[in-house]
Amino acid sequence: MTDCVVSILKGGFLGMGKRRELGGPILDMSDFGLRFAARERFPIGTQIELTARLVPIGRSLKLPVVIRWCTQDSRYPERSVVGVEFNGVGADQLAHIQKLREVMRRAAPHP
Repeated sequence: MTDCVVSILKGGFLGMGKRRELGGPILDMSDFGLRFAARERFPIGTQIELTARLVPIGRSLKLPVVIRWCTQDSRYPERSVVGVEFNGVGADQLAHIQKLREVMRRAAPHP
């Protein structure tokens, strides 16, 4: 998904100290979750909040998710491919996700 990125910051204490970005590009998204290329592995079952920057629709969404799987993929040798399920996403957030998917569908080349 062009220009769509997950941001997950880790580290720091009480807003102090250096934080590391663990997210990466969003590879695909559905109404139920998304897949992204992360900078490190995440334990399955972990609940986190990530920020999805959805440039094509001009939105950033904070999304509560659960890590459902994590694997290696030769197309992203320096990253882990992570699948997450949305966990309590609101109707307004879901509307933005659906809008992005529609924009991306219209932008995709048709045979």
